[in-house]
Amino acid sequence: MEKIRNLSLKKTILLYFVISLTAAFLLSGFTVHFAGNMQNKIWEKYIDYADYTDVFQQYGKKYEIEISRPNQSQMNRLDYHLSEMCDFMETYSVLIFSIVGSVVAVFFFY
Repeated sequence: MEKIRNLSLKKTILLYFVISLTAAFLLSGFTVHFAGNMQNKIWEKYIDYADYTDVFQQYGKKYEIEISRPNQSQMNRLDYHLSEMCDFMETYSVLIFSIVGSVVAVFFFY
């Protein structure tokens, strides 16, 4: 901690920003991965497994089979809102964590 206090102002704020943005990048990566997995688990409830097993048997492991998004009318209310929240987190988690990390870095600096 003493070494950080002895750095110049420019180097100190740069160090804080690098640390906070690296942490924000890692957190957003985990969040995007978790939200995508959660969304796929929700969507799995609404697929026709016969179609997917036919494609899997026909092509094997050559192709990655993606689960298509069901319509709002097909999903129950909780699943729809959870799916939308996962979409939001996948889209905006990088922005949110970066802004929060930058604000935290500025507070540590002052």
